[in-house]
Amino acid sequence: MMKAIVLLAILVAGCSSPQSGIATRSAPAPRPTVASEAEMDAANQRSMACLLKYASELDDGSTDVNVIVRAVTNSCRREREQFFSVAIRGHGPLDQNAAMNAVLEKDTEAATYFILSNRADNR
Repeated sequence: MMKAIVLLAILVAGCSSPQSGIATRSAPAPRPTVASEAEMDAANQRSMACLLKYASELDDGSTDVNVIVRAVTNSCRREREQFFSVAIRGHGPLDQNAAMNAVLEKDTEAATYFILSNRADNR
């Protein structure tokens, strides 16, 4: 019986606040706020600027467009991940793979457009 009381006292002491001596539960961490439109626009602009830069730098005008698109999107991976982080912030649980695939698809479409536009302008 005495062991049970000692064990109970140890458990209560381990759960209590050192300041108050009363057992407390910690509050859940506050949920991050959803990104503002300005934050989303800034992250998207950084991503698009990167895609445009590398579309121009990496395209030789004759290599298959899909090969260049992969090189361009791989070159802008950091900007894509930053955009993704801003875009999902504060939205709670979601299928992150599906969301990242949607962002990659957006970047792939933009890179394709930039490459084809550059090729059309250079004819």
